[in-house]
Amino acid sequence: MRILQVIPGLGNSSGPTHVVVGLSEHLARQGCAVTLYCLKYDGDDRVLPDPAWVSTSRFAATLVKRWGYSQGLKEALKANLRNFDIAHVHSVWLYPTFAAARECRRQGVPYLIRPAGSFRPVAFSTNCTLKRLYFQLWERWNLENAAAIHATSEPEAAELRALGIGTPICVVPIGVTLPATDRKTTADDMRRRWGIEPEEKIVLYLGRLHPIKGLDILVAAFARLNSGGSRAKLVIVGPATSGYDRELKMRVRKAGLEEKCLITGELRGDDKRAAYEAASVFVLPSRTENFGIVVAEAMAMGTPVVISREAPWLDVESHNAGSWVDLDAEKFAAAIADILENPDMAAQMGENGRRLVETKYTWDRIAKRMLKVYENVVAGKDPNYGLGDPEAPNARDNRVPLESPC
Repeated sequence: MRILQVIPGLGNSSGPTHVVVGLSEHLARQGCAVTLYCLKYDGDDRVLPDPAWVSTSRFAATLVKRWGYSQGLKEALKANLRNFDIAHVHSVWLYPTFAAARECRRQGVPYLIRPAGSFRPVAFSTNCTLKRLYFQLWERWNLENAAAIHATSEPEAAELRALGIGTPICVVPIGVTLPATDRKTTADDMRRRWGIEPEEKIVLYLGRLHPIKGLDILVAAFARLNSGGSRAKLVIVGPATSGYDRELKMRVRKAGLEEKCLITGELRGDDKRAAYEAASVFVLPSRTENFGIVVAEAMAMGTPVVISREAPWLDVESHNAGSWVDLDAEKFAAAIADILENPDMAAQMGENGRRLVETKYTWDRIAKRMLKVYENVVAGKDPNYGLGDPEAPNARDNRVPLESPC
């Protein structure tokens, strides 16, 4: 099968980037001819290589760069789209989605759109008036005419159904690459780098430093732990967004945690995996998540997790891989303390999480599931035909009006 993947851009710190890269590489391993179109900008972070076995073309954003208009992308789509069986578009609100969806309709090529959580209430309420206007003018049309909308979890699918759009929704989660055994960086290496003694427990957050990630809740929860005499260290890993690292450091200072909290900046590759392995518990106190790939990454390393119920991870609770709790500092502190104080329970949770990832969330399994969706679409079948997933009902039977998040 000849597959075109379209995404606005590639960046090391971008969750959608790693989705597209992982999916594309594993589709190619399964014999598909995969091409990736994306934009490039001045100062692009090119540390992340192009996906293996995938033909990648990057096009300059030429006008209205915030929207991502690209004459080169427009011309490539017009000239080459007929060479593909299907297109998979990984964004909304931006020109690459507008251009790809429009050209697919013109040339009769079926396409899928993955909104990547953009219609979650918290995300949709940002720049609400502008987004609602754009939605009515263009994005609704793009979604209505798609062969399917790709959700990565059932909660996200439910929110997409609330748009009142009749397009089928397929639920295919994000995959994880299982850790290699010959990593260059070990957990002990990370402890030495951070100056953390072997007997000290590590509470790890890894992700963007952004208000939506609930780091204010995490600092408050860790302050409760610290007041109880915990010897744990809080390690916060990730790139800052809009200068939020300054506000975060101020919160840490006001909480009296400067000696107990380390903010490291971004980690990648083996360093990132070693950070998960070094942690006694991984925490994600997000206010909204359409999936939360870091949860699966932590579980793949055998680390128990404590995450908010705003992340769609019922699997954590049902498989006893950690705690899935309300977004509340007291409840987060209690769940973290329970894991830190019960090492045998923590070890079992870590093992449960690793098995969960191996049986459900590897990229090989996810790519096979996505390929089945593509094959259904190209054959004119319901995208969910043969998936055997009762959690992914057809959106045409679940339309309700979208309530205003404004």
